[in-house]
Amino acid sequence: IMQQHSELGSELLKDKNLSARTKELIKFHHQDKVGKGYPLANSTYEHRLDSEILSVADKFEALIEKRSYKDALPKAEALALIEKDVHNNKISQEVFNALKKAV
Repeated sequence: IMQQHSELGSELLKDKNLSARTKELIKFHHQDKVGKGYPLANSTYEHRLDSEILSVADKFEALIEKRSYKDALPKAEALALIEKDVHNNKISQEVFNALKKAV
């Protein structure tokens, strides 16, 4: 169900008064800039900066929050993990730098 939550969220909000782009961001916030992730595990997804920003913010928040299945990470450790995504070309250096500056 974890990999379905973005599609389920999008489906729940389909009749709400949200812009088409907002609904698209909800659905595709786990896609990375090379087209991997979900719900589309291929390169057919058109990467956009707003989607990358949302994805990185979501990942950072998930890492620093305590969850029923894991402890919270310190911010520095979360940033180090996300920095690996820069080196693996999953996110841009520009978005990572903005995250570091914001936190």
